[in-house]
Amino acid sequence: MYRLLLAIIPVLLLAGALTAWLLQSRDAETDAAAEEWLAPGFQLPDLAGRQHAASDWRGNVLMVNFWASWCEPCRREIPALAALQQRHRADGLQIVGIALDDAAKIAEFFRSTGIDPGYPQLMAPGGDGIDLAMAWGNAVGVLPYTVFVDRQCRIAHAHYGELTMEDAARRLQPLF
Repeated sequence: MYRLLLAIIPVLLLAGALTAWLLQSRDAETDAAAEEWLAPGFQLPDLAGRQHAASDWRGNVLMVNFWASWCEPCRREIPALAALQQRHRADGLQIVGIALDDAAKIAEFFRSTGIDPGYPQLMAPGGDGIDLAMAWGNAVGVLPYTVFVDRQCRIAHAHYGELTMEDAARRLQPLF
């Protein structure tokens, strides 16, 4: 038993270190994906099918939140994100939801819950959304996934999993 434990511990430590590195890694490619998404011409549709250019938000502090209606942690964090958007709108914060669902499912979610997020919801269903999230550094494919982008279009932080108001405020403060 002792030998087995000694053999497993290094594997667990290595797996933990690799996971931490993947979760925290940012590189020039990820920043380039943010800049490409913010470049004129790149568009995603909203719930009504209207195209929105992300470049409209250039110069703002952005929180780009990848989520899906079937993701329970995603669903739980939306009211907190709505409150955060309301609280920091005057500071130049713009939250943008990118749903990895089709518009009908997202519209049904908001209708059935009565939630008004107060920030744009753009659609990138299926593989498009997954590819976009991965281009933004989501190497492990976790939802929700939130990226904090400074006013110069540089990714300041990426957060895997459900975001608390406290953690979001702590990440945002240096960006204002």
